[in-house]
Amino acid sequence: MQAATCRKILVSSRAAVGWLSVLAPNLIGRAWRMRSPLDKDVRFAVRLFGIRNVLLGYQLYQAERPDADTGELEEVIRQGIAVDTFDALFACLIYTSDAADEGL
Repeated sequence: MQAATCRKILVSSRAAVGWLSVLAPNLIGRAWRMRSPLDKDVRFAVRLFGIRNVLLGYQLYQAERPDADTGELEEVIRQGIAVDTFDALFACLIYTSDAADEGL
């Protein structure tokens, strides 16, 4: 698969997940196997996650314009990797602390 195609898929998926999280947090909650209906605080957190993904997708989209700096795309990709890494790290920490609390 070509790099440009991969970037378009990344932009589209970030935007789709982001807008779904903002507009339909309960749907995203079900996809993540959260208990439904979501609490007000959880819906707020899902929406924060969503708007962040929308903005990261928009940054990627803007980094591909013809007049963009050469390092802009690389920087945006680095930012996305950092954000996703911290998401995964904190999800693992929360999961392991919840499992420890339940005695699993």
